[in-house]
Amino acid sequence: MAFHSARQHVGGNSLSWLLTDLDLAGVKGAVLSSTDGLVMSWSESVTREDAEKLSAAVSSQVSVGKALAHYVGGGVRQLLVECEGGFVLMSAATADSVLVVLTDPTADIGAVTHRMNELSARVGHELAAGPRRVADDGPGRS
Repeated sequence: MAFHSARQHVGGNSLSWLLTDLDLAGVKGAVLSSTDGLVMSWSESVTREDAEKLSAAVSSQVSVGKALAHYVGGGVRQLLVECEGGFVLMSAATADSVLVVLTDPTADIGAVTHRMNELSARVGHELAAGPRRVADDGPGRS
């Protein structure tokens, strides 16, 4: 499964190579989205237009998840929507990004969720900001 990237590099790293790990039976496509609804990457099987619409919808689902989490405590880790045609699984990759996977009804949700958890940890690592470096004293600095 190939992925396109709306931004070629995030934090100096291309994210598309990470997302190829979602190539499982029953997986129809995937999108990496910011929690505020911006597309970061998407699979070849998802059009950019659909990725943008999906990211906007995911943003609202994240808000609903946060409201519901108030009643049980803690932050939202995963959301799952079961439809007649399959599942939409959402997993927090970082504090402000969500991995979204679309499946057909035959997908092994346990295996997909496990792979998403592994990938979310890797994506989170790739999106994390590195330590700041102190700039060398240049000309005109004392």
